[in-house]
Amino acid sequence: MVIFAYRSTAADNEPEAVRDAVAVADRARSGNHYALIGASLGGRVVIEAAATRPSGLAGIVSLSGERTIQNYRDILPDARKVTSPALYVGAKDDFATQGEQQQRQLHEAMRGKPNILLQRDGLAHGMDLINPDGPDEKAVNPRILDFVEQQLPT
Repeated sequence: MVIFAYRSTAADNEPEAVRDAVAVADRARSGNHYALIGASLGGRVVIEAAATRPSGLAGIVSLSGERTIQNYRDILPDARKVTSPALYVGAKDDFATQGEQQQRQLHEAMRGKPNILLQRDGLAHGMDLINPDGPDEKAVNPRILDFVEQQLPT
């Protein structure tokens, strides 16, 4: 497992963040397949990265990835290019994704198999969706782990 932080999450630096995500995963994978998981702006980045169809990408998990927010560009065209397996996890009342609206739009645009939309009740956003002390931790976290395990060959 490799975890990294973006140098900048400013809208102008988003293309660099996508390149960084793919480069870090490519260097770390040692010839193996990998999954990208991102939350909030990172949830956008994993969708954008999957749209580039990088070698070795076995699947993505987007936690509250926003289709568009503030001065960030609309990533729906990128979502339409995603052919890798995808799991989108969101909260039905998420302020940053206009509730379920952006979540459904991104999910419906992606074409990988499987393509799963998992929505929980409430206002959680990003990493709060997998909070070990949260009300849905027992339902959400095992689903994410199961999805990733199914996509990565042993």
